[in-house]
Amino acid sequence: MSAKKIIDVVLPLLEKQGRNKTYLDIGANVGNTTNICTHFFNNIHSFEPNPNAIELFKQNVDLTNVLLHEIAISNFIGQTTLTEPNDRSDHSTISDRRLKKWTGQKNTYKTFEVNVKTIDSFNFQDVDFIKIDTEQSENEVVEGSLETIKRCSPIIFMENKRKEAAIAKDLIIQLGYNVKIY
Repeated sequence: MSAKKIIDVVLPLLEKQGRNKTYLDIGANVGNTTNICTHFFNNIHSFEPNPNAIELFKQNVDLTNVLLHEIAISNFIGQTTLTEPNDRSDHSTISDRRLKKWTGQKNTYKTFEVNVKTIDSFNFQDVDFIKIDTEQSENEVVEGSLETIKRCSPIIFMENKRKEAAIAKDLIIQLGYNVKIY
C-alpha cells in the first residue's frame, strides 16, 4: 500500500480537519505505514498476525505511541489459518478468495494459526484514520468495523486492487462516505 499517498493525501487532510487522535493500521506488515504516522497521531493501533512480519515490525517501528496487536482483523472472533506465499509476509492472507487464486501455481507456503477479532470488539471511541490492506479480506474487515465507522467517521484508506473490496466500498458508501480512487 502506498505510504506516499498517505503522506501526500491523507495526512494533510487530517491535519486540516484537526484529526490526529487515533490511527488503526490494519494489515501493518513490517510497519511501513505505521512508521510514517508515529509523529502525527497520538495513538496508533497496528494489527498484524504474521509472526515473520511482527518480528520485523518490532525492529522497524518506535513503539512509543504504537500498540501492536498480533492478531488478524475480520468479521468474526476466533481463530483461522494465515497463509504466507513464497516468504512474502506482505502477501499473507486469511482470505479463501486469495487462496483459490493461488491454486495450481508453483508457490511455497507457510501457514500459521492466528487469533482473529473485529475492530468493533475493541470499542474504540476516537478513531480518525483507518488503513486496510489485508490481501483480499478487506470486505470482512469493514463488515467487522461498521459500528466503529458509524461512531467515529474516520477517513478510510483501503486497498481495492482488481475491485476485490467492492462489498466494503458499497458498505462505506451506504454510510454516506464519498469514495476517491487513487
